[in-house]
Amino acid sequence: TVLEGGDEAIIEWANTTIAKARIAADQNPPGPEGYKWTQSNIAIRTFRDEHLATSLYLFALLWAVDPYPVDWAIVTPGKTKEDRLLNARYAISVARKLGATIFLLPEDITERNPKMVMTFVGAVLALTT
Repeated sequence: TVLEGGDEAIIEWANTTIAKARIAADQNPPGPEGYKWTQSNIAIRTFRDEHLATSLYLFALLWAVDPYPVDWAIVTPGKTKEDRLLNARYAISVARKLGATIFLLPEDITERNPKMVMTFVGAVLALTT
């Protein structure tokens, strides 16, 4: 299973899930106003990637699993520490709304704690199996 494959397998699942949703929807995730998705921010290589701090990748993953619970009007580009924290809180809320069991704090996301970010992605993965 993916979970037995460790970090690399979970990251590959998440990146592939987003890529497949983009193809199926024939578009990128909506994103916050004025935000532009690029190849470098729509995928991750590790759970310490810099752009994880904004939570936008996590929103893209949640959108890929179920596009309806994310209210993109609430999501910010995450340019300030305060906005990143608000995004992280909202990402956790959306994941829980989808039925994921989440055991991390918003600060775990904004500080890019790799093990805790992995648990978030793993909990979203568990929703799809």
